[in-house]
Amino acid sequence: MMDERTCEQLNQKVRDLEEALRESEEKYRVIIEGIEDGYYEVDLAGNLTFFSDSICNIWGYAHEELMGMNYRKFTVEKDAEAVYRTFNGVYTTGRPTKAYAWEIIRKDGEAREVELSVSLTRDPEGKPVGFRGIARDVTERKRAEDELRRHRHHLEEMVTDRTAELQKTNEQLKREIAERKQVEESLLAEKHFSESVINSLPGAFYVFDENGRFLKWNKNFEEVTGYGAGDLSTMSSLDFFEGEDRQRVAGRIREVFVRGSAFVEAHMRSKDGKKTPFVFSGVRIRLDGNTYLVGMGMDITQRKRAEEALRESEKELRILSTQLLTAQENERRRVAQELHDGIGQALTAIKFSMENTLANMQKTASSPNIELLKSLIPVIQRAIDEGRRISMDLRPSTLDDLGILATIAWFCREFQRIYSGISIEREIRLEEGDVPEALKTVIYRVLQEALNNAAKHSRASRVRLYLGMEKDTIDLVIEDNGTGFDLESVMTSDSRTRGFGLASMRERTELSGGSFSIETGAPEGTVIRAAWPGV
Repeated sequence: MMDERTCEQLNQKVRDLEEALRESEEKYRVIIEGIEDGYYEVDLAGNLTFFSDSICNIWGYAHEELMGMNYRKFTVEKDAEAVYRTFNGVYTTGRPTKAYAWEIIRKDGEAREVELSVSLTRDPEGKPVGFRGIARDVTERKRAEDELRRHRHHLEEMVTDRTAELQKTNEQLKREIAERKQVEESLLAEKHFSESVINSLPGAFYVFDENGRFLKWNKNFEEVTGYGAGDLSTMSSLDFFEGEDRQRVAGRIREVFVRGSAFVEAHMRSKDGKKTPFVFSGVRIRLDGNTYLVGMGMDITQRKRAEEALRESEKELRILSTQLLTAQENERRRVAQELHDGIGQALTAIKFSMENTLANMQKTASSPNIELLKSLIPVIQRAIDEGRRISMDLRPSTLDDLGILATIAWFCREFQRIYSGISIEREIRLEEGDVPEALKTVIYRVLQEALNNAAKHSRASRVRLYLGMEKDTIDLVIEDNGTGFDLESVMTSDSRTRGFGLASMRERTELSGGSFSIETGAPEGTVIRAAWPGV
């Protein structure tokens, strides 16, 4: 038996060997973990028995998840048998396989390309116990190689296409060289033709650069300006204008060079000092790397005269319209007065006389004719009332006797009596003296037409009436909550079918110096606004 000293020495040697083994294993693990590619070991069944952290990164599993996992777990179906054959070949021959492409499926479902080296692992007695090797993720490299192959194929196609294009271009150049002489010969003829066309233009044609220097013009330009070719070649585009015309033309020229086109009306001064109205148009063009303005000027003297004549005609027409409306109101006043003073008073006298006669007849005797005469009294009264109504419709006497405010109050009462389903909200914010006499009739007629339209067409249940004075302006607003209408279609329809209501209101307002507007749209109701400057 060994003594205690000998046992202690043996134990110490064992401890030293174990420490050396741990140090060796630690160095081995540090080396393995330091390899960028993944190191793995599997048993003969293909189950992982040892691997580096890089394997976890490639496969996407945690270390404890991979330990013992079979390679078929993360191998796509098409590669599973191929991997088996590879392992079997190494096992059978004992020769390692250095590079084998293997498609794996990571834990997150992503497919990756892995390049493997496989060699046989033996126990101390030389018996095969498994496989080991290096796994390298070559997904990005494979993708880059595939992309490179696609680019190379695309480049080859481009080279082929470009070669064909160059051949076609070479043939085209040969044809162009053959045709160039014909083109050069025709250019001279075209130049002569273009000059003939430019000179035949009815207006003044011109071309100048960004500095206003003339490069081209036609004969008409020389004729309207009175300057010859020698003068024009040294002149600027603004030399023919003065004052506001010069500023306006300069602005439009800048607009052409910035935006591409513009036109302007201005008086052009000729060499003899005569100023003629022209309309000038211009467009920007690029030629040989430079920018030019190409334009045309047309004499609009005749058009100006026609416009002036039209303005005079419109002025006379407005005066005539005003006179017609005044005559119409005067005639309405006269007829209403005659109905009231003539027929109305005569009917009243007949009614009074008949009532007196019936009273006397009833005192003296009774007769069947008395009852017949009594039945005529209501008929005469209705005739009197109808005459008053017609007279008030023609022109209410309150307008001349009491003024516009009393007339508006009367008309609104009468309107609501006839159209009981429509309520009127009145808001009057001015005094009688604020409204000029000539304007009272206009306000009444616009109000009358607007309310009648609301009653006939809008199916409204409420009408708001506002008449006020703000900032020296008399405002009239009639707003209803009806169905509204398509203003554009009404105004563009045949005047025989649309009537004269809207046109009449606008005409009366504008002829009296006011402004008129309509806001409407189905089904949003209608707002009519009229405004006049106060006195």
